[in-house]
Amino acid sequence: MAERFARFGCKLVLWDVNSESNEETAAELREQNVEVYTYTCDVANSDSVYSLANKVLCLFSVALCTVFTGRQHSVLCRALY
Repeated sequence: MAERFARFGCKLVLWDVNSESNEETAAELREQNVEVYTYTCDVANSDSVYSLANKVLCLFSVALCTVFTGRQHSVLCRALY
């Protein structure tokens, strides 16, 4: 999914509980000159998600599209302002 957003020229902020796989994905994207930032976050823990979301919003000060995917989760995409 990250590659699809990258094709549209998006800057990517990747969240994953597994920092190693997150960095592997980021490295592959960076090889394609994509601007990528990584954070370790347990997306099943709403407190962790909200805490990191606030941090990211403060760092980038832009509207973001959030996409949550997982084995048992649906994709949710909405703009945050």
